[in-house]
Amino acid sequence: GQRRPLMSIGAAGYFNLAPTDIVARTGNPQANTDVDENGRIDNVAIWQGGVELRVHFRGAALQGELFRRLEHPGAGMADRTFAGEYLQASYFVVPHFLAVDARVERTDLPLYGQTLAQRNAAGDHIDGQTAGVSAFLRGHDLKIQADYTHLRTRGVVLPDAFYSPDSHRLRVTAQRSEEHTSELQSHHD
Repeated sequence: GQRRPLMSIGAAGYFNLAPTDIVARTGNPQANTDVDENGRIDNVAIWQGGVELRVHFRGAALQGELFRRLEHPGAGMADRTFAGEYLQASYFVVPHFLAVDARVERTDLPLYGQTLAQRNAAGDHIDGQTAGVSAFLRGHDLKIQADYTHLRTRGVVLPDAFYSPDSHRLRVTAQRSEEHTSELQSHHD
Protein backbone atom coordinates (compact mmCIF):
# COMPACT_ATOMS: atom_id res chain seq x y z
CA GLY A 1 0.00 0.00 0.00
CA GLN A 2 2.86 2.42 -0.61
CA ARG A 3 1.57 5.85 -1.63
CA ARG A 4 4.95 6.78 -3.12
CA PRO A 5 6.95 4.42 -5.31
CA LEU A 6 9.77 2.64 -3.47
CA MET A 7 12.71 1.33 -5.44
CA SER A 8 15.87 -0.55 -4.60
CA ILE A 9 18.80 -1.51 -6.78
CA GLY A 10 21.40 -4.08 -5.81
CA ALA A 11 24.56 -5.55 -7.23
CA ALA A 12 26.80 -8.42 -6.13
CA GLY A 13 30.04 -9.90 -7.35
CA TYR A 14 32.15 -12.95 -6.59
CA PHE A 15 35.56 -14.28 -7.60
CA ASN A 16 37.11 -17.62 -6.67
CA LEU A 17 39.88 -19.92 -7.80
CA ALA A 18 38.72 -23.55 -7.71
CA PRO A 19 40.76 -26.67 -8.47
CA THR A 20 40.23 -27.77 -12.06
CA ASP A 21 37.37 -30.18 -12.67
CA ILE A 22 38.92 -31.54 -15.89
CA VAL A 23 39.06 -35.16 -14.65
CA ALA A 24 35.36 -35.23 -13.74
CA ARG A 25 34.35 -33.13 -16.75
CA THR A 26 36.11 -35.34 -19.32
CA GLY A 27 35.91 -38.69 -17.54
CA ASN A 28 39.62 -39.12 -18.19
CA PRO A 29 41.51 -40.04 -14.99
CA GLN A 30 44.76 -39.27 -16.86
CA ALA A 31 43.72 -35.70 -17.82
CA ASN A 32 46.50 -33.19 -17.17
CA THR A 33 45.64 -31.26 -14.00
CA ASP A 34 49.00 -29.42 -13.92
CA VAL A 35 49.38 -27.84 -17.35
CA ASP A 36 51.87 -25.20 -16.13
CA GLU A 37 53.95 -27.96 -14.47
CA ASN A 38 54.41 -26.12 -11.19
CA GLY A 39 53.63 -29.21 -9.09
CA ARG A 40 50.15 -27.99 -8.09
CA ILE A 41 46.70 -28.72 -9.47
CA ASP A 42 45.64 -25.91 -11.82
CA ASN A 43 42.81 -23.58 -10.86
CA VAL A 44 39.76 -22.39 -12.74
CA ALA A 45 38.94 -18.71 -12.26
CA ILE A 46 35.24 -18.29 -11.47
CA TRP A 47 33.67 -14.85 -11.84
CA GLN A 48 30.02 -14.28 -10.90
CA GLY A 49 27.88 -11.18 -10.80
CA GLY A 50 24.31 -10.14 -10.40
CA VAL A 51 22.09 -7.06 -10.48
CA GLU A 52 18.64 -6.61 -8.99
CA LEU A 53 15.83 -4.07 -9.32
CA ARG A 54 12.81 -3.96 -7.04
CA VAL A 55 9.82 -1.56 -7.09
CA HIS A 56 6.77 -1.30 -4.77
CA PHE A 57 3.80 1.02 -5.35
CA ARG A 58 0.15 0.98 -4.23
CA GLY A 59 -0.09 -2.75 -3.53
CA ALA A 60 1.96 -3.78 -6.56
CA ALA A 61 5.51 -5.12 -6.55
CA LEU A 62 7.90 -5.91 -9.36
CA GLN A 63 11.31 -7.52 -8.97
CA GLY A 64 13.88 -8.84 -11.39
CA GLU A 65 17.44 -10.14 -11.24
CA LEU A 66 20.13 -11.02 -13.76
CA PHE A 67 23.02 -13.36 -12.93
CA ARG A 68 26.11 -14.12 -14.97
CA ARG A 69 28.96 -16.60 -14.40
CA LEU A 70 32.26 -17.05 -16.24
CA GLU A 71 34.54 -20.03 -15.67
CA HIS A 72 38.03 -19.48 -17.12
CA PRO A 73 39.94 -22.81 -17.06
CA GLY A 74 43.06 -21.30 -18.63
CA ALA A 75 45.69 -23.30 -20.55
CA GLY A 76 44.05 -22.46 -23.87
CA MET A 77 40.77 -24.13 -22.92
CA ALA A 78 37.53 -22.40 -23.85
CA ASP A 79 35.76 -20.25 -21.27
CA ARG A 80 32.37 -21.47 -20.04
CA THR A 81 29.59 -18.90 -19.55
CA PHE A 82 26.30 -19.25 -17.72
CA ALA A 83 23.34 -16.96 -17.12
CA GLY A 84 20.16 -16.77 -15.13
CA GLU A 85 17.33 -14.32 -14.73
CA TYR A 86 13.90 -13.99 -13.25
CA LEU A 87 11.07 -11.49 -13.19
CA GLN A 88 8.26 -11.60 -10.66
CA ALA A 89 5.24 -9.42 -10.04
CA SER A 90 2.60 -9.36 -7.32
CA TYR A 91 -0.50 -7.33 -6.55
CA PHE A 92 -2.86 -7.05 -3.58
CA VAL A 93 -6.30 -7.61 -5.11
CA VAL A 94 -7.74 -7.08 -1.61
CA PRO A 95 -5.50 -4.49 0.09
CA HIS A 96 -3.37 -5.90 2.94
CA PHE A 97 -5.21 -9.26 2.76
CA LEU A 98 -5.15 -11.14 -0.59
CA ALA A 99 -2.27 -11.01 -3.08
CA VAL A 100 -1.66 -12.76 -6.39
CA ASP A 101 1.76 -13.25 -7.92
CA ALA A 102 3.52 -14.59 -11.00
CA ARG A 103 7.14 -15.39 -11.81
CA VAL A 104 9.12 -16.46 -14.88
CA GLU A 105 12.70 -17.67 -14.64
CA ARG A 106 15.52 -19.24 -16.58
CA THR A 107 18.85 -20.49 -15.30
CA ASP A 108 21.81 -22.27 -16.82
CA LEU A 109 23.26 -25.11 -14.74
CA PRO A 110 27.05 -24.80 -14.30
CA LEU A 111 27.35 -28.17 -12.46
CA TYR A 112 30.99 -27.48 -11.68
CA GLY A 113 32.90 -30.66 -10.83
CA GLN A 114 30.14 -32.96 -12.11
CA THR A 115 30.89 -35.81 -14.48
CA LEU A 116 29.70 -35.80 -18.09
CA ALA A 117 27.03 -38.37 -17.20
CA GLN A 118 25.79 -36.21 -14.30
CA ARG A 119 25.71 -33.08 -16.48
CA ASN A 120 23.86 -34.95 -19.27
CA ALA A 121 21.27 -36.25 -16.80
CA ALA A 122 20.76 -32.82 -15.20
CA GLY A 123 20.46 -30.89 -18.47
CA ASP A 124 21.98 -27.54 -19.24
CA HIS A 125 19.26 -25.13 -18.13
CA ILE A 126 15.83 -24.88 -16.50
CA ASP A 127 12.89 -22.66 -17.45
CA GLY A 128 10.11 -22.06 -14.94
CA GLN A 129 6.77 -20.33 -14.55
CA THR A 130 4.96 -19.84 -11.24
CA ALA A 131 1.56 -18.46 -10.22
CA GLY A 132 0.45 -18.05 -6.63
CA VAL A 133 -1.92 -16.54 -4.13
CA SER A 134 -1.32 -15.40 -0.53
CA ALA A 135 -3.87 -14.64 2.19
CA PHE A 136 -2.56 -12.51 5.07
CA LEU A 137 -5.10 -13.39 7.75
CA ARG A 138 -3.29 -11.32 10.40
CA GLY A 139 -0.64 -9.62 8.31
CA HIS A 140 2.64 -11.53 8.38
CA ASP A 141 1.71 -12.95 11.80
CA LEU A 142 -0.67 -15.49 10.24
CA LYS A 143 -0.72 -16.23 6.51
CA ILE A 144 -1.56 -18.98 4.02
CA GLN A 145 0.19 -19.22 0.67
CA ALA A 146 -0.25 -21.49 -2.34
CA ASP A 147 1.58 -21.64 -5.64
CA TYR A 148 1.93 -23.80 -8.72
CA THR A 149 5.21 -24.06 -10.65
CA HIS A 150 5.94 -25.64 -14.01
CA LEU A 151 9.64 -26.40 -14.60
CA ARG A 152 11.12 -27.58 -17.89
CA THR A 153 14.66 -28.94 -17.98
CA ARG A 154 16.44 -28.45 -21.30
CA GLY A 155 19.46 -30.20 -22.77
CA VAL A 156 18.94 -33.57 -21.05
CA VAL A 157 20.87 -36.39 -22.76
CA LEU A 158 20.07 -39.90 -21.52
CA PRO A 159 20.50 -42.70 -24.04
CA ASP A 160 18.14 -45.67 -23.61
CA ALA A 161 16.38 -44.15 -20.60
CA PHE A 162 12.91 -42.75 -19.91
CA TYR A 163 13.04 -39.23 -18.55
CA SER A 164 10.51 -36.46 -18.40
CA PRO A 165 12.12 -33.03 -18.41
CA ASP A 166 8.89 -31.39 -17.17
CA SER A 167 7.98 -31.21 -13.52
CA HIS A 168 4.98 -29.71 -11.78
CA ARG A 169 5.04 -28.51 -8.18
CA LEU A 170 2.13 -27.43 -6.00
CA ARG A 171 2.98 -25.92 -2.62
CA VAL A 172 0.64 -24.84 0.14
CA THR A 173 2.03 -23.32 3.33
CA ALA A 174 0.61 -21.85 6.50
CA GLN A 175 2.77 -19.72 8.72
CA ARG A 176 2.32 -17.96 11.97
CA SER A 177 5.01 -15.88 13.60
CA GLU A 178 6.57 -16.52 17.01
CA GLU A 179 4.96 -13.36 18.39
CA HIS A 180 1.54 -14.66 17.37
CA THR A 181 2.32 -18.12 18.77
CA SER A 182 3.28 -16.64 22.15
CA GLU A 183 0.11 -14.56 22.16
CA LEU A 184 -2.02 -17.67 21.51
CA GLN A 185 -0.24 -19.67 24.22
CA SER A 186 -0.74 -16.95 26.81
CA HIS A 187 -4.49 -16.92 26.13
CA HIS A 188 -4.67 -20.70 26.67
CA ASP A 189 -2.88 -20.70 30.06
